[in-house]
Amino acid sequence: MTRRSVVRTALAGAPAALLADTPADSAYASAKSMKITKVEALYLEKPLKERFWMANSPIGGFNPKASRLIVTIHTDAGISGHGEGAGSGVNILKRGFADLVIGEDPFMVGKIWERMFAATYGREPSSRGWAQTEIIAAMAPIDAALYDIMAKSAGLPVYKFLGGYRKSMPVYVTGGYYREGKGVPELLQEVRGYLDQGINAIKLKVGGISGGYSIEDDFERVKAVRQAVGPNVKLMLDANQGWDVPTAIRASNKMYDLDITWLEEPLHWYDDVEPLKQVKLNTRIPLASGEHELTRWGARRLSRHAVRLQRPCRHHRVAQNRRHGQHVFHQDGAAS
Repeated sequence: MTRRSVVRTALAGAPAALLADTPADSAYASAKSMKITKVEALYLEKPLKERFWMANSPIGGFNPKASRLIVTIHTDAGISGHGEGAGSGVNILKRGFADLVIGEDPFMVGKIWERMFAATYGREPSSRGWAQTEIIAAMAPIDAALYDIMAKSAGLPVYKFLGGYRKSMPVYVTGGYYREGKGVPELLQEVRGYLDQGINAIKLKVGGISGGYSIEDDFERVKAVRQAVGPNVKLMLDANQGWDVPTAIRASNKMYDLDITWLEEPLHWYDDVEPLKQVKLNTRIPLASGEHELTRWGARRLSRHAVRLQRPCRHHRVAQNRRHGQHVFHQDGAAS
């Protein structure tokens, strides 16, 4: 199978809701079809030694743990693909969700995505005990594994299969979590560790009012980091839905002179597009959001009306990000 036929086949399956019944083109018809034979799920979990607090909650829960889900999809052609996602998707994979993809052609990735997503608005959450959030969490690694299979079939790494033309890309590290019993000296020690690794963009946690951190406290933390890293390192801020509208406006304007690249998720979970627009109109720092949007439709609504930058949810993965067309990548410092 040539790269051209592989790519053409993949694209033919993309808008599955419209084209699922469309006959395959001649290149696909002349190629030997491939079928998914097995889905394996590996759940990884490790307790964390301390709590890394965001504005209102610690990473991995109050008794913190790191968990990931690794999905491997096998085919009758001997090609297997791997995908990674949140650990919360493992339960439904053990309760029949994987059956939705068994026997399917992995190149019909759009059709498979639509079939899985349909379970979120059907009877399955009730009749089969598949929680909507679990469905989305399981879809992400399955989707990534399908693209891995297609790329391997073409003899390409996934980034090239998707049209990538660079061998590297800018990344940032997420750090600066609130840590119990630790203050600015420990924060600066953490940041120096990132610089020693060659990191030149760092995202810091702010918004911890419910934990006793005022705007002034956050300002002093961020100011200390800016003074330590100098002007050539990008700094971003993530409030993790910790502020209301007036507080977000006041905090963002106070932080502006520290040369902040973006402010992420400044508002409480219930403040949606319209409140974000108020913040946008009253601050000079670009706003980012989208981590809690589980679908491209919610992300599209944000980008059209309220924010300049999207930070997609980890559950989006390849298919939804390709449809939405915006990507921001990060490395989570709390996992190190």
